[in-house]
Amino acid sequence: MKLKMLFWSFSLFLISFQVYAADLFEFVTTESEITQRLSKPIPKPVLEPRGLTGGRGVGQIVDDPKVGAIIQFDLDSAVIRQESFSLLQEFAKAFKNGLQNKKIVIAGHASSDGDDEYNYGLSYRRALAVQEFLLQQELPNDAERRLTVQAFGEKQPIDSNETEAGRVKNRRVEFIAVGEWSSEP
Repeated sequence: MKLKMLFWSFSLFLISFQVYAADLFEFVTTESEITQRLSKPIPKPVLEPRGLTGGRGVGQIVDDPKVGAIIQFDLDSAVIRQESFSLLQEFAKAFKNGLQNKKIVIAGHASSDGDDEYNYGLSYRRALAVQEFLLQQELPNDAERRLTVQAFGEKQPIDSNETEAGRVKNRRVEFIAVGEWSSEP
């Protein structure tokens, strides 16, 4: 098992640089791109019928402004690799400057390697590590309440889990603008 994990780690290391360089256009990389994409108006939820009783609930909102980031982590851990620091610092600058009044969900995602429960936990720990990194970047005092964490595990792939290149894309963190923030009570 350890040999298999070592093999996948090495493969991920090699392929992640290829995917990251080749498909970077799908993910934002600068403060201005981050700010522009997450500053879009947030759609209002629509109440729609739910369940057998016909009660009303909030419909799924698929148009929340969001951006993705391929954050590199140590194998099978939530330790952020140094090569991801500059990208995360761009997000920190955006949260300090143009997005200081947005509520943001840091959403962790995983590939299908491992079982559902494990991937859910790993995606949560990785999203939490990103939140902790950002909070260490001198963000305003209310940032801890504005930046929340949510895990999705392997449930929302953006590419095929049949190829290593697809799995690399699926191991990502998304930043989703979910509302306006006011520091006033």
